[in-house]
Amino acid sequence: MAAQNQATDRAYRIGQRNAVQVYKLIAQDTIEEKILELQQAKQDLAETVTGGADGAILSMRPEELLALLGGWIAPLFAPLGFGDWRVSTALITGFSAKESVVSTLTVLLGGNTGLLPTLFTPFTALVFLVFTLLYTPCVAAIATVRRETGSARAAALTALTQCAIAWVIAFLVRCLGSLLGLV
Repeated sequence: MAAQNQATDRAYRIGQRNAVQVYKLIAQDTIEEKILELQQAKQDLAETVTGGADGAILSMRPEELLALLGGWIAPLFAPLGFGDWRVSTALITGFSAKESVVSTLTVLLGGNTGLLPTLFTPFTALVFLVFTLLYTPCVAAIATVRRETGSARAAALTALTQCAIAWVIAFLVRCLGSLLGLV
């Protein structure tokens, strides 16, 4: 699409006074038609992200963005028993500091910690704690890894590996709980 837009722009030269008409001939029910539809959908998404449409992501408040991101990653945690967007959002904030997981959950529950049973059973709370204890430490620890190794790649790999290990161990705990009838 970008190449087509660039070609269209070249058809109209600076200083030209005549109107320029550009036509695209796309046959119906062809791969070109499907590609054009995908390109249009991609451009619409890009305009939404960059502020080209009302309600754009860039015009969202930080809390809304965090909730949106939490909703996107929530399905990753569903096999562990805590696929709620609020739990995912709390885990995201825990990347800045682990103690913020609890405070974020409290805020997202409106200050009513009595609502925690709506998010967790006692056993899924245990699985959540296992994951939280094992997943990536705070940003400061990852920054230290980067500084000591001199590699952003090593720091990113460390963070991703720790998250993967935490997920696998928490999943194994969940499976063991299922076998023992705790789920």
